[in-house]
Amino acid sequence: MTSFVHEAAHLLHYLKPAHYGLHVRRGQERFVDIEFCHRELFAFACGAYSRVVRHNEHKSRISFAEEMKERAFSFPRDQIEEVAALVLSASRARNGWRVIREATVIRRVRRSARESH
Repeated sequence: MTSFVHEAAHLLHYLKPAHYGLHVRRGQERFVDIEFCHRELFAFACGAYSRVVRHNEHKSRISFAEEMKERAFSFPRDQIEEVAALVLSASRARNGWRVIREATVIRRVRRSARESH
């Protein structure tokens, strides 16, 4: 299941909604615009967090996420600290998926109305 979620996460930052006749927001090119350097982090965090959300109670989710680093799930050793920290932070939040997305998404600088004139 985790590898399926991992690969599905890659599709989210690869596919373009316009190719499927879906509505595209201004400035949006892909379903989720992820920084190139964070694509693997995003995919591994999604896969790991999908295991966390299987636990029903909030405290159970947090304790499972806290043990994730020691259990060494299926993510590379060089990223284990970063993935585990992101998943733990997501498990503590009300909307963990949003935490993962916001940690890896491309930051766009909004121009003020005065600058655009």
